[in-house]
Amino acid sequence: MSPGKRGVYVLPALPALALSLAPTLNDQIPARWFGPMMTGLQLLLGAALITLGLMAWNNHPSLTNKIANYTRDPARLHEAGTLVFTLGLVWLASMVVFWRSKPLGRWFIALMVSWLLFTTWGYRILEPLRTPRAIFEATEQIVPPGGQIGMINFREQFILFSRRDFTHFSYFSNEEQENRNAWLWMQETPDSYLIVAEGRELECFKMQGARPLGAAHRDTYVLLSDNDMTDNCEPPDEVTRFTTERPGDWLE
Repeated sequence: MSPGKRGVYVLPALPALALSLAPTLNDQIPARWFGPMMTGLQLLLGAALITLGLMAWNNHPSLTNKIANYTRDPARLHEAGTLVFTLGLVWLASMVVFWRSKPLGRWFIALMVSWLLFTTWGYRILEPLRTPRAIFEATEQIVPPGGQIGMINFREQFILFSRRDFTHFSYFSNEEQENRNAWLWMQETPDSYLIVAEGRELECFKMQGARPLGAAHRDTYVLLSDNDMTDNCEPPDEVTRFTTERPGDWLE
């Protein structure tokens, strides 16, 4: 029903759904190879998940490099490893406990338990890694009461987590124009701060004094203040800014 998810997430799953439902809706007995194949796949999947969990516990380089854009805290990786290891046990245990059941029935049970674990325990692990909540918690420690926050190279995920007035400079502007609009906004707005991705070369700001905020959405972010502005900056071709008052009030 969601137009934002239908084409990307739901539609590609429909062929697999049709194939998996066909044996249960058809009066014909599935081919003799179908049951052993499903059992083998379940065994393989359970073993793969357990192996992945063990790799996470041991800080395997391929995994630490994979999550480096989200966090460098090994405890996060270990917690995710525990979840994945548990999911592997679920798949193997469901196969053993319900051995006399139909293979699709075992898959259904394993999938249902896995989704329950992922949407509770798993989402609790992912939430600080896949949202900018931690970025704004760090920002709150720096920005004084009444301060406003702006962002260059705006991402829509950020606006939902700001308890301060939040300003961006058009999603469709190029970085040069955003940079100039941000400088003008900070010059005109008292107690204004700017969130930018680390490593940006901004002609109107000095990055040496930027304060680190952490990582989110595959980028590391820093906070700029009035002290990080250059003395002068070329005016933008067009003054463009969009401000939302306290969009993160829903968090309270």
